Amino acid sequence: MGAEVGEHVIYNLILGFYGFLALITVVQLLRILWNVKDLQWTTQKLFLFLTFLTCSMRIAFFILVAQRDTNLFMVNPARTPIISVLDTLPVLLFFTTYTLLILFWAEIISVARSQPQAERTKSRWIFGIVNLLAYLGVAALYITLVTISRSHHTIDIIINVFIALIVIAAAFGFLYYGGTLFFILKEFPVNSPERSSKLKEVGYITAVSSVFFGIRAVLQMIGAASKSIDLSLAFVFVYYFLAEIPRGQVRLERQPLINEEKV
Repeated sequence: MGAEVGEHVIYNLILGFYGFLALITVVQLLRILWNVKDLQWTTQKLFLFLTFLTCSMRIAFFILVAQRDTNLFMVNPARTPIISVLDTLPVLLFFTTYTLLILFWAEIISVARSQPQAERTKSRWIFGIVNLLAYLGVAALYITLVTISRSHHTIDIIINVFIALIVIAAAFGFLYYGGTLFFILKEFPVNSPERSSKLKEVGYITAVSSVFFGIRAVLQMIGAASKSIDLSLAFVFVYYFLAEIPRGQVRLERQPLINEEKV
């Protein structure tokens, strides 16, 4: 009885945080749409929209899991593909959101180094191809998972490992492009409050995002092994509060880094 109460408390607490992030995000997005009379999508608008979409899917995921009254990490993906997709898709959306920020930084670096327009076009192609491969890879694994009659456990582990590799790639992307942009700003000759603010923002987001993407990769590996382990509710709490929610807060608190550049 106590375990059930604790489970519902943790689920409701996580749902509350995701609901709060979704509400704040959609309010920010609507405010931008109201104040900026431009129907074209910008980096900032897309950033906020992906954040809202991710939080909404997480809310739907936790509601479905709570209704099934089952251990979060013991869900059988082959029998409950909708719940499994709702668990995996937000991770890919997180990846897309943060690679969008990496793309934005790459374009700033390209302008700062006076590189030709072709370099910016190349960066956008890489962004699109990497994200497409990530989604197609996960989709192919899930199709295999629900169509074969055996080896469900093995494929589920492969899905978790594949996602972990995607997360690690994002962490290295942040370290490289964030670090490069940080040192470019640091060497910029003009010393102004705005430069100092941007320098702190880039350093902060680079450090926090790299650390939490690394934590996410480790937790994803543990999640892969958890199919044969009854993980505690404490791990469920730590998993989501360290893997996703802090990054969502970073995105909301550090919006000035992303201007109204059209994408």
